[in-house]
Amino acid sequence: MLIPYGVDNPMGRLPWMNWALIAANVAVYFGERLGIVATIPLDVYGTVPADLHWYQPLTSAFLHAGPFHLFGNMLFLWTFGNNVNDRMGHLRYLGAYLAFAYLSDLAHALLATGNMADVPCIGASGAVYGVIGTYLTFYPINDVKVFFFLVFVTGTFRCSAFWIIGFYVAWDLWDALAGSYGAVAVMAHLAGFGVGAGLGMLLLSRDWVERDEYDLLSRLRGRRGPSLAEQFARKQGVQPAAVSEADAEKLAAADRMRAALQTQIEAGDFAAASELYGAFLKAFPGEALNETPHIALANWLLRAGRQSEAAAAFHHFARTHPQHAQAAHALYSAGVLYGQKLGQPARGQALLEEAATRLRDPAKARRARDMADALDAQGAANSVRSSGI
Repeated sequence: MLIPYGVDNPMGRLPWMNWALIAANVAVYFGERLGIVATIPLDVYGTVPADLHWYQPLTSAFLHAGPFHLFGNMLFLWTFGNNVNDRMGHLRYLGAYLAFAYLSDLAHALLATGNMADVPCIGASGAVYGVIGTYLTFYPINDVKVFFFLVFVTGTFRCSAFWIIGFYVAWDLWDALAGSYGAVAVMAHLAGFGVGAGLGMLLLSRDWVERDEYDLLSRLRGRRGPSLAEQFARKQGVQPAAVSEADAEKLAAADRMRAALQTQIEAGDFAAASELYGAFLKAFPGEALNETPHIALANWLLRAGRQSEAAAAFHHFARTHPQHAQAAHALYSAGVLYGQKLGQPARGQALLEEAATRLRDPAKARRARDMADALDAQGAANSVRSSGI
């Protein structure tokens, strides 16, 4: 069995709407089990295809059959929903989640046959699959951390979202085609995934969410390499400039090292990548890495306790990708590291003040300002002590 439990992309805002949905599901389940609320009749509030009422596809999404059913759905919602909430915003995410829940269960009700038509369908999995479908369109190549167990063998590995999500969708599709799904409403899963992926592509195609060259729409259109970079540069009002032969060779050398770095990061060899990254910065201080591997490397350096290198990597990311959705988050991380861990309060204060003006989440922006003020006070106190006053 393969269980996704984490992703590598940071967030620009706290996904409190996703947390609220998880809390609502948990509260309903334990409220009933602990007797805080009355027993909920599943034939009334679950989705019963043979006796369908308009509200059932919505109420059924907050009911679960047991602790493992609840835990599985909430783990998937936590893993993939936080970043979707971050990119879509709170109200749009709530509306999308409820739409996924309703449409997925409605699809199950319309397609259920035989005994399945009389059995109440409950669970958040249709809505969760919708969130997963949207995540795939936003972050198809981002790494997902996966726990696996096979008989007595357990472990973890990393793979791109495309592969682990594709595995689960293919599994459900096989069950649907083979007719072997039993009590599992796989049609709700597949319908939710299809609606979620369709919504994600619509949002990207209309530029209703922030775009980058790694989203699924960009990759399907084949916008890679220089043409993709030029397109996003033009979108920001920057025109590609002509370069000399010597500059062209330097750019080609940077591209080769950049590609080698990305290969190492995608292979999970972060130790080797960190050494090559140091050489890359020395040779090409003004050049940028691709966004996804860059932020993945910065996060790995932080987890490895290499705080000075992590701070430099976060700062470099923010400076070379100023328009990226995670640039403000990277500034915040660099500011905290420089100011609180590396003994450079003035540098940390400057980065945190800049981050506070760019963070979309008001709570996080407020924390950045508070930390900047604290570092300013610390710097003033140090100045007084050093002057002997």
